[in-house]
Amino acid sequence: MSIPDYRRKFRGQGDPVGPSLEELKRRQDKGNFDRRFNSPYGFKEQTYKRKIYQKYPKTIAAIISFTYVGLFYKNLIYDIVREPYPEELFAAERQKQRMIESGLWDSPFGRKPVQKENTAKSE
Repeated sequence: MSIPDYRRKFRGQGDPVGPSLEELKRRQDKGNFDRRFNSPYGFKEQTYKRKIYQKYPKTIAAIISFTYVGLFYKNLIYDIVREPYPEELFAAERQKQRMIESGLWDSPFGRKPVQKENTAKSE
């Protein structure tokens, strides 16, 4: 004696609540049937496209970092790169000349004592 099989059997009719398998195939063969529902079950698993910051996280981090550092230091970079104006060159030369005259150009601690060459010759 065998155990009876109580499982439902859907032979050739598809989902018992929805349209039959033949109806689904007939819809699929139609020319204007939506391609998203191309499978016999009427739906397909969605595939989501990854965002650019998910694809290239290190590149995005580097771009953002360089951008913000560049924005923060833009004036300093501009001052380093640009050519000085003639007025600025004149003022710098005047300051340099004043420092040479006061003895601060060679030594920031004041005038260096002048070594007399005469003392070496007299001895």
